[in-house]
Amino acid sequence: ADIVVSRGYIASLIKKNTNIPLIEVRIHAQEIGLLIKKAKKMTQKEHPYIGIVSYRNMLSDLSCMEELFDVRIAISYLKSMEESLTCVNELVKQGVDFIIGGNITCNDANSLGIPALVYGTSPESIREAFRESQKMAFVMESERRSNAQFETVIDTIFNGIIKINADRNIII
Repeated sequence: ADIVVSRGYIASLIKKNTNIPLIEVRIHAQEIGLLIKKAKKMTQKEHPYIGIVSYRNMLSDLSCMEELFDVRIAISYLKSMEESLTCVNELVKQGVDFIIGGNITCNDANSLGIPALVYGTSPESIREAFRESQKMAFVMESERRSNAQFETVIDTIFNGIIKINADRNIII
């Protein structure tokens, strides 16, 4: 593959273990906003305390959510799937009324008697990731063409050529 589109734990593994360019799918603030709205309705509390469990690379900016929805939010970040129950337990100790997370997290929350909603990936998140991957593919193809042209020049001349960058460092 030239480019991989992924999210969450799988995206972190790809980033850690390969050199393949990665486009990370993020959960949009509007998607979290809709889940917060549902959670608020389900708790039937005026100012619920909502926990969100996620990988750091999945969430967009949520800084205004508390003000917009009149809720308190606690975010617990996962490093691996095995940490889900630990994150849920942390949030329960903090007194959350509701948890938003992935399937495993929601199962863990439900097993402790905490209501939960699973975040999904909206079509818009996927479209945005694919738009970004198309831009990256265009840049990569332009770079390939430029390198191919340069290699053709190198292969057909008898003199030496030095390629320097903007800082005047020799790169080839």
